[in-house]
Amino acid sequence: MSQKIEKSGKLAFYAALALEMLFVLIDKSEYILPYETWLFRFTFALFVFKIACTRYTKKEWICIAFFGFLGILSFLVTDREEMIRVTALVAACKGIDIKTAAKLTFYETAAGCGIIALLSLTGIYGAAYVTANYRGGGMEETRYCLGMGHPNALHCMFFMVLTLGLYLYNEKCKWQHYCLLLLANFGLFYLTDSRTGVLSGAGAIALFALFRYVPQLEEKKAVYIGGIVFCILCIVFTVITGLYGEEIGVIKWINRKVNGRLQIGLWEGGVRTWRLFSEKGRESYFDMGWMRMFYWYGIIPALTYLTVIGLCIRQCFYKKDGRAFLVFIILTAYTVLEAHLISVYIGRNYMLLLIGAFWTGIVGTLWKKGE
Repeated sequence: MSQKIEKSGKLAFYAALALEMLFVLIDKSEYILPYETWLFRFTFALFVFKIACTRYTKKEWICIAFFGFLGILSFLVTDREEMIRVTALVAACKGIDIKTAAKLTFYETAAGCGIIALLSLTGIYGAAYVTANYRGGGMEETRYCLGMGHPNALHCMFFMVLTLGLYLYNEKCKWQHYCLLLLANFGLFYLTDSRTGVLSGAGAIALFALFRYVPQLEEKKAVYIGGIVFCILCIVFTVITGLYGEEIGVIKWINRKVNGRLQIGLWEGGVRTWRLFSEKGRESYFDMGWMRMFYWYGIIPALTYLTVIGLCIRQCFYKKDGRAFLVFIILTAYTVLEAHLISVYIGRNYMLLLIGAFWTGIVGTLWKKGE
């Protein structure tokens, strides 16, 4: 395959990725994205073009075909295209410098959020703050959203940019940088009063700082096994919440602390509504991300995705990539209480780029062991 064809494929990939990030930013602003479905299909076509310009082994084609079939089956049953689009994005990552792709995502998202905030603060476009009854009890509060519609959305985007920034530049960070990031995180909490956002941000900073100053952790197999166990426990917690909700005292206590984010387990979206593949017309939005994934897409797609995350964590151990490992762990935990990553906007999910970096290695490793 000629270098010109490969270069054309890479340009198509970066164009598609930049557009997907732009869609995320538009969604976070108060502007309504027109022709959304067709725009998604356009970026899908660009990813498919990248796939057509890339060399794959027979085993890799089988893997792409398997997940493509799963995505088509999901679309036929649920009328949702996300699994097909995700498969194309991940498959198209072969031959791409993932750090470059991550930097594009980081700087575009950070700059876009800054522009949205500036437009709201200057009164040009979007509300800078929202006054509402956030926690019930009849008392209204004013919290800042800086053009992103809701205070939680503002802190969520800060957390996502923070996590990706630490993934890219953690080895350059010093203790002063971690302190400044903590100050920014708690300063934003003063504006948003988002408990989930501030705790997630503080946790991300603490974990990256720990791996920065104790680099031996990257070498420890037990750390990665513990990470996989932790991810399993996140799903177990989701299932228990989806079955029993506030019937369990500790869940009721946690629910109070996170402003009622767990109550959905007793309503639509709970385990009793899950199917092997979901059903058409399931459009309900709620906070618990993994519960939304099981509800929107079904048990088989959700467990397949979680299995892929587990395999990626194993690959992190082989490559001694502690920073990628932390991204998987942090975003898995965040998705228990926040559904930002489970969305028609696949650009929200930074784990997809890391899966794209690891999937060919996983295919080679699994096949080799099976032969």
